Amino acid sequence: MNTRIEPPRSIEELATFLQQMNADMENHVGYCGNTKAEIYNTLSNDFSDLKLEQSFAVAYQHDVIVGAIGLEQGAKNRTSHYFHN
Repeated sequence: MNTRIEPPRSIEELATFLQQMNADMENHVGYCGNTKAEIYNTLSNDFSDLKLEQSFAVAYQHDVIVGAIGLEQGAKNRTSHYFHN
């Protein structure tokens, strides 16, 4: 399988993927919210001091997200979050 690692192509698509991952308690990260709307808002406004394209790397297989890793970069905290399908 050909997996491509690149910045997120769409905030909405990434929010959907993260919402699906959060539905599974093994992958749940409460910080970014539970609903797609909450996650989208977090990614758009509160996730990092960097642009989303600089904060996330997304793994795509056949144009479908199969994994994502995010690095929250802020003045006081640096936290990484890893999600995979």
